[in-house]
Amino acid sequence: MSLLVAAGVGLALFIRSQVKAASPLVRLSLFCNLVLTVGFAMSAMMCDPILIL
Repeated sequence: MSLLVAAGVGLALFIRSQVKAASPLVRLSLFCNLVLTVGFAMSAMMCDPILIL
């Protein structure tokens, strides 16, 4: 449970730093596209269990 909290805090800090950055690593405007966002989520759900093994 504490790992999920740590991951959430890390994600929040990353997003905060990317919003303030002059040249961000990830353009957050990409996530306005619903198809792309769903694709990222599906990819994460499919690849994460494989990486754990």
